[in-house]
Amino acid sequence: VESRMNARLEVVNESPGTIMVFWVDFDGNDSPDWGPDIIPVGNKAGIVTSISHSFRIYDEAMVFVTEHNVSTPLDVITVTDLCSNGDDEDDDILELEKEFRPLVHDQESPCVPANDSSK
Repeated sequence: VESRMNARLEVVNESPGTIMVFWVDFDGNDSPDWGPDIIPVGNKAGIVTSISHSFRIYDEAMVFVTEHNVSTPLDVITVTDLCSNGDDEDDDILELEKEFRPLVHDQESPCVPANDSSK
């Protein structure tokens, strides 16, 4: 959904490396027509945009860092960590792995009782 309400996104780079900001087009792709806005360490960039527009941030090697959807007339995002940007998603994945690891069948041991895949 495209919004006509003007906004400004300020991206602050407090990470240990240069970041690149790409506008995400309405098909969900990084726009080849806009970007990247390259922000060196310790710098910031102001981007004139519209509410509901999304931006993806990558490190210099084009490794995804985070995505931001503009929701207010003045949005600020501070990038502090190139690995996860403070996101707890990695912790959530580790917790799920701990939960499901015991459910994985050991391929070296036989199924008991034989020919009963429900056990």
